[in-house]
Amino acid sequence: MFPQVRGRGLEDAGDEQVGLPARLTPPAALADAVALSRLHRRLDRALGGGAALISAGAGYGKTTLLSSWTTSLGDSVDVAWLSLEPRHKDPVLLAEHLRLALAPALELPPAPGVGGIAAALAEGAAGAERPIVVVLDDADRLESAEAFAPFGSLLERSQENFTIVVSGRGDPPLPWPLLRGRGLLVELGAADLAFGAEETRTVLTHKFGLKSSPAQVAELLQATEGWPAGVCLAAISMRDSPDESGESDDWFNFSRHTRELIEAEVLASLPADVVAFLEDTSVVDRLEPEICDHLSGRTDSSDILQGLAKDGRFLEEIPADRPTFRRHAMLSETLRARLRTDRAGREAELLTAASAWYEEHNVLDAAIDLALEAGEVERARKLVLTGSGWALRRGLSETLIGWIESLASADLSDHPELLLALGRAYGLAGDLVGARSALEAASKAVDDRSGAVTPGIMAGIAQLDVSILVWEGRLASSEAAAERLIVSYEKRPEDPVLDTLSLDREAVYAAAAMAALGAGRLEESLEHADAALNVERIIEPTRYTLDAIAVRALAQAWMGEEVLAQRTIAAGRRVRARFESSFGDLYEIAEAWLAASRPPDASWIRAAATGGVAPIQALASLAMAKNCLNRNRAAGAVNWLATAEQALAAVPEPAVLEVLMTAIRAEVEDPGREVRDVPLSRREMEVLEAVAGDTSRAEAGRDLHLSVNTIKTHLRTAYRKLGATSRKEALAEARSRGILPERDALDACGKVPERR
Repeated sequence: MFPQVRGRGLEDAGDEQVGLPARLTPPAALADAVALSRLHRRLDRALGGGAALISAGAGYGKTTLLSSWTTSLGDSVDVAWLSLEPRHKDPVLLAEHLRLALAPALELPPAPGVGGIAAALAEGAAGAERPIVVVLDDADRLESAEAFAPFGSLLERSQENFTIVVSGRGDPPLPWPLLRGRGLLVELGAADLAFGAEETRTVLTHKFGLKSSPAQVAELLQATEGWPAGVCLAAISMRDSPDESGESDDWFNFSRHTRELIEAEVLASLPADVVAFLEDTSVVDRLEPEICDHLSGRTDSSDILQGLAKDGRFLEEIPADRPTFRRHAMLSETLRARLRTDRAGREAELLTAASAWYEEHNVLDAAIDLALEAGEVERARKLVLTGSGWALRRGLSETLIGWIESLASADLSDHPELLLALGRAYGLAGDLVGARSALEAASKAVDDRSGAVTPGIMAGIAQLDVSILVWEGRLASSEAAAERLIVSYEKRPEDPVLDTLSLDREAVYAAAAMAALGAGRLEESLEHADAALNVERIIEPTRYTLDAIAVRALAQAWMGEEVLAQRTIAAGRRVRARFESSFGDLYEIAEAWLAASRPPDASWIRAAATGGVAPIQALASLAMAKNCLNRNRAAGAVNWLATAEQALAAVPEPAVLEVLMTAIRAEVEDPGREVRDVPLSRREMEVLEAVAGDTSRAEAGRDLHLSVNTIKTHLRTAYRKLGATSRKEALAEARSRGILPERDALDACGKVPERR
């Protein structure tokens, strides 16, 4: 019924590889790594309900430390590792990858976004066989403070069986002061990670095979201030110098500027063709032999990468299905600077080639990012058109917003489909202002067009209009937009624009069903829900499947068909179990409404009932009130009813919400009272008017272009709502309520009034 709110939703993409996989395991702990037992002991203190923060600049070995520490824990704990990246600003992607990281330790059910994952983690950790350690590495790469908020609430409820460790170049926005005050935080900074004399000697001797005197070690520490990367650079310099004895007084005299360090102590010691290889492959973050061969024109990339990693040249192999390597950030920055300065034209060629390779291999997010970096705006636009439908289906709103906003230099007025995709993404992200602005821009672009506008674009405008109207609380007005949506879609359902906007039959009719439900047209909402629900598609359910199931269940419940509603929600529960996604807001509301013996499982319902846009607040609050009544918790129902009433005051066209409020309030005030003032649908009123005289059901069916069975169905529903058992009782009750004119008026006119 309502647009999805920020942080919700992820559909199963099947076998479609559209993005680089997340790094969900730590790099292998090197056999010759420095044994930082003193730091291991410090981190051990965080076990059992604490947290750890490792904050230091590049080259301090944060990831290496965490890798060796988690390895040292052995089987005593379950470790969930997630290396954060800028793309994780999209909360849906972050939630997916966090759940994948936790999969070996916990079987987490579908949950709404990071908050739902965090809540499920808190509950699951309490009953886990072993303590769980969650490592969030490279936290500085996640720029969105909002993405960390659920972790903050999780930390505030610290448990003995759960530990979170955050590592990065700064302090992410988490409740560190609170944890410090409780004595639950272990902090490691640059001073803690810096090498001492013994560790420096160990590196020189065991990692690089060098001899060193105490005086040399002391001088090296003074020059590097214990910076681990600096010590390693000095060791490389010494190992590769002509004087291998290590007795030269200036064996570690190197510039302390990072780029000069890399230039002088790493690149200068490599063959020219290897340096060229590193520069050619510097435009990609992940080094896989196949793309490296493509960019460098070589066929031996695998051997080069493995050799550099083994030799300690600031490369490491990371766990993956196929050989994959990662450069140290300092080496990456240096190589890109060299390429940009010395071979600017070559950099653009390489970016284009890398983008084309990723496009060919259907890794769309990498292809788009590289095309944008190369300045190929038009090509990036075409890639975004290809990928927008996928992003919308998966709920990756922030990802899609980032792509389209990166096309700012392009004139999007000629591409209303992109503006509509942007509007849909804003809607998924919970940004009503952005969605409305995008809709207005798309509508203007259509008005300014001299050529024909495809039905797909018109359907996209109508769909976005439906979502915004419902979200604004204009529930009655949304139905007209839904009718435009269906008409536009049915004109040409094969329009490629519909793929761009992720609008198929299921999505279109699910939106129409939700609009009809909100407007109180319950029979119509059932018809649209049935049109959306394709039995074959339920094999691979989407969020629209769950929306349609929820509409059917709620409509049946509100029409008094409790048994049918329970059957629908039970069937939906089986579909939900196969739906590895966190979409399903309306479905969760339907479950809460119909649950008779338990409170809602989804924690987000309580949050939605007390925050967010007014229609969501009102419906979620009413569902909670109804759930309380189902469980004979009258006091709870009164409280939730008050919350719903406050939210309803901000809904300009409450439509069905007002009717539900009245019905629940009546049940609260008089539990034994039968609530009969359930509104008739438009179709039910048409059928009732058609048979108000001497018209037969067959004649009414021909007049309304409906089958006799459909006429019977609508009449039975109308009888039930009116508390009648026959046509005569139904007509009398309808007249007493003012739904139909009195009999005298009919006789005076000599005909049935015009249908509404």
